[in-house]
Amino acid sequence: MRRKLARLIFRLRYRHWPDPEQEREPMTRAQAVALLGQGSVKSWNKHRERHPNWKPNISDIGYAAGLSAAKLEGVNLSDARLQYADMNCAILKCADLRRAKLMGSNLADLSEANLSGAHLLSASLSGAHLIGTKLNSAVLNKADLTRANVQNATFIGTKGLFGRDRALNMGTVANAESAVFASNRDKVPWSSPLLRSIGTLRLFGISNAAWIGIILYAAGVRWYNRGLTAMQEWAGGEQDAWIQQLPSLPTSPWLGWQLIMLVVLAVGATLYLVLCPDLVKENTETKWTRELKEPLIEYRSAMYSQIIGRYVCLVFYIIGGGYTLIYLAWRVWAAVKTLIS
Repeated sequence: MRRKLARLIFRLRYRHWPDPEQEREPMTRAQAVALLGQGSVKSWNKHRERHPNWKPNISDIGYAAGLSAAKLEGVNLSDARLQYADMNCAILKCADLRRAKLMGSNLADLSEANLSGAHLLSASLSGAHLIGTKLNSAVLNKADLTRANVQNATFIGTKGLFGRDRALNMGTVANAESAVFASNRDKVPWSSPLLRSIGTLRLFGISNAAWIGIILYAAGVRWYNRGLTAMQEWAGGEQDAWIQQLPSLPTSPWLGWQLIMLVVLAVGATLYLVLCPDLVKENTETKWTRELKEPLIEYRSAMYSQIIGRYVCLVFYIIGGGYTLIYLAWRVWAAVKTLIS
């Protein structure tokens, strides 16, 4: 009913226009929007054949009837609202679909199209050609990816490829090994040897126990030295000479800095524990794909998730862990020198 009413409105509104098939010049934006709104796919395709170099800008289109088999290659459909549109067998090669809302739509040929930021919630991408398609920051929750070809597709920051409400049937996706999940500058995934090795050292418990221990040690030394001074002043006599001989406990001047660095290390370990996806923490890529028979696209998407969290963890590990290692080496060297002398 809604489609019939929309078609009637379009026909009444644009009835004074001549048939686009009879025009020699490419149709205007308003004519293009009206024609797609009426669902006149045959007229649209004939006009595209007459004007092969015509790449219309119909961005922000609010409604379109059935676009099955429509030739939309190179068309600007950015910010379009095409929820539940029937675009089966439509050719969208090199089309610009940035930030478009395509929830529940049925899509086919999207080769080299730009779908950055597009909403593809529950969209049907079954058998779709996603060769070289840009899906950066797109939303693919519950989208059907059955037998989709993702050769050289880009999934940087794409949502819905792992975790809760992830895309469906990702195990049947073709050429997932050639898909791109991170930029050339992003060299530290969650599965990198540095983050993985530090994360498996149970650093969370060790670092938190260490800074708590330093606080307790410093407080205990302070109370001991204060009590010892008070006792020595109170005793004062020769009969209590043994009290006068009790040594005070030293505190390192760098203990405060070590406390700060251990807190930094503990924060880094906590971020790793909270932000790193469980499937990456518990499995390698080989185990995930070969032993567990799970989709490669899911693992690699999780591996490059949370880019800010990954690099914050790395910086905290380097600062806190580096200072701690230097401090421990210095204290060991000081103890060795004391023993030798």
